[in-house]
Amino acid sequence: MAINQRLRFEILKRDGNACRYCGAMAPDAKLTIDHVMPVALGGTDDSSNLVTACRDCNAGKTSTMPDEKVVADVAAADLKLAAALRQAAAEVLAESEPADDEREYVDVFHRMWGEYQTPGNNDVPLPRNWRATVVNWRRSGLSEELMADALYIAMNAKGVTNDSVFRYMCGVVKNQLRKIHDRAAQIMAATAETPSEVDA
Repeated sequence: MAINQRLRFEILKRDGNACRYCGAMAPDAKLTIDHVMPVALGGTDDSSNLVTACRDCNAGKTSTMPDEKVVADVAAADLKLAAALRQAAAEVLAESEPADDEREYVDVFHRMWGEYQTPGNNDVPLPRNWRATVVNWRRSGLSEELMADALYIAMNAKGVTNDSVFRYMCGVVKNQLRKIHDRAAQIMAATAETPSEVDA
């Protein structure tokens, strides 16, 4: 069975782009992926049976049995990589999951969006990814008050079609956040220029 490019990349990364038998590294050596336990002797394509090997070591090893140290090192490296991947996946998931205060912020937005709908204007749609966008506003420092202000501006803007209200609101929010961040930078610069009591 052929080793796919994704698995090859993971093995090379796990092994530090160095031959596990002699330590040779690219570009001085052509690196390949080797089966620790050769396929001819029952080895599998599982990552715990694969190592980075330079072409010379791979060719010289052929179908001989590996020594115990290489097998143990590969197993340890594979377990370490698996643990790191699990931790990274958990961290990415935690970043994408909104916190409680962010969920409340999203709920406030959704309630306000519904309140701005009127009997004659109740078909203003939200895009599929609106929740992620609103969470990003919260993470960028947009207060509920400024969010409500942006929503009011967007809902009452002349010439904006119902399908474009959310996009228009995003533009208003972008301008608000730029003002917030510019002002924060001014405040930080002024604070840095003010001598502290210790310096006086």
